[in-house]
Amino acid sequence: MNIPKHLEFIKNYYFSCQLAMQRYPRLRLDFILMFLLVVFVAIFGTLFPYLMKLLVDQVEQNHHIEIAHLFSIEKLYLLVLAYAAAWLMSQLLSWCQNLFSMIMSVNFETALMYSGVENFLALQKKHQDQTEIGALLTDLQRGALAMTEMTFAFFMLLGPIIFQLLFIFAVLFKTINIVFSACFVGSALIIFIVSILISKKSSGYFNEIYQGRNLINTAILEKVSQSYEIKIKHSQVYEQNRLKQSLSSYAVIVKKTNLRIGGLMMMQVLLIFLFLLGFMFYTAYISQHQQISSGDFVLISTYIIQLTLPFLMVSQSLMRVNGNIVALKTYRQYFDLTREHYQPWASTASSTSVLYQFEDATLNLGKHEIQHFNLQQMADTHYAIIGQTGCGKTSLINYLIGISKIKSGRLYYQDLDISVHFSEEIFNQVSFVEQHAVIFSGSLKDNLVYNSPYDYTDAELIKWLKKFKLNSILEKNQLTLNDDMGDLYKNFSGGEKQRISILRGVLRQPQLLILDEPTSALDTSTALEIIEMLKKQIQSLVIVTHSQQCIDLMDEIIDLDRQFI
Repeated sequence: MNIPKHLEFIKNYYFSCQLAMQRYPRLRLDFILMFLLVVFVAIFGTLFPYLMKLLVDQVEQNHHIEIAHLFSIEKLYLLVLAYAAAWLMSQLLSWCQNLFSMIMSVNFETALMYSGVENFLALQKKHQDQTEIGALLTDLQRGALAMTEMTFAFFMLLGPIIFQLLFIFAVLFKTINIVFSACFVGSALIIFIVSILISKKSSGYFNEIYQGRNLINTAILEKVSQSYEIKIKHSQVYEQNRLKQSLSSYAVIVKKTNLRIGGLMMMQVLLIFLFLLGFMFYTAYISQHQQISSGDFVLISTYIIQLTLPFLMVSQSLMRVNGNIVALKTYRQYFDLTREHYQPWASTASSTSVLYQFEDATLNLGKHEIQHFNLQQMADTHYAIIGQTGCGKTSLINYLIGISKIKSGRLYYQDLDISVHFSEEIFNQVSFVEQHAVIFSGSLKDNLVYNSPYDYTDAELIKWLKKFKLNSILEKNQLTLNDDMGDLYKNFSGGEKQRISILRGVLRQPQLLILDEPTSALDTSTALEIIEMLKKQIQSLVIVTHSQQCIDLMDEIIDLDRQFI
């Protein structure tokens, strides 16, 4: 369903609510409870000024009667009690509303952060590669916060005001007359609508701020992640000067934008001032001419003052809502990117001797497009993929693990056509060890059994560590397998990280283990020892390597340089 562009934020808000409800199903009930709290807060917020009016009128009346009139005295005490009770209920409900809103806000924020990360991890790799991590982190945090602030604005500010205006109209209609009641509520609505229109002017101001903030975050993350390169080139001053220029440009944008927003805020404050001044003058005038009682004057004055603060908060909140609308739209755009789609597959164990087969495929290897590409990879065979740098060795692996898709032709894994869609079940049989070893936060055991479908005892893991000459990590750092490593992993050598990464792949017990330059950080002796161990442990191996010693240990060689002859 197409909706007007200026109402697109409703669609984005609803989309975010759906995400939050998937994570916290009871949020639907929370919305209903919040709505009821809003109504009750508005009722009691309207009621206690009315009780104050009755109290003032009763006191004023008692000045003209004798104290002996017990009924009047009792009525006065009852009014005092009712007023105090109404005030107490109003405050208690207001605090309950605040607490309930905080709980909902945390649920919203965590749910949207979770869904944002989940969506990013499910995106096609080309979209992941095009995403700036600094911008992604900022957009996810800002989108989650925007959702909570918009919910606060709708339920904690706008909702109570709307209901309160309805109840005020009813009270003033009963107390004064319909003309005064309509004028009072109508004027308040006009102020409210004009405030919305003025605040809408600020919507375009936030794009520049958010884009500038993303650039700053990306620049800082870049410098932190490339600190080693900056240090060895002694370019700290150069990089700080670049950052200084970026920060200066960002500061100018923020200052100009805040000046514009400040001007709009002053206009809204002026409108609220005119509303307050006008009705206070008019109320004083009709009170002086005895058209209303002293209690009526207190009632109207209290309503005016009671609405003034929320109107100011609404004005400020509406400014933020415009920014939140932009943030929520940016958050939503990540979900419009193409996700990976997997097909179901029931594996038939050992049903074929062929693991992978390319049939007349057109695909990209490195920077080259290859046509009529045919290749069979047999089961229970160890392959070395070789070729010059840039010939497409890693590209070929990406086709095998479903990261990339061929342009035409056919690609099979066993009996499954994976030309268009990969299957998640293949990951239970195929494990991949990337070129750049990754160590995750947590314990050493967490890193070894990461996403493994199998359970291992500590004794079994210790044996594996000894086989890979990694047991010294525990000994020299006085750690157990289950101790959190903290920042210790940063001190691991490149060889230690690489062996941990390889062992992680082995512990998944795959039928096929694919390794991209697995021995680049290892000495020749250790590298050959590990390759021999892998050959005995794993049925099928595919190794991308430049090492002739490793190549000599393989059964078959896939030479990609021949594809370009």
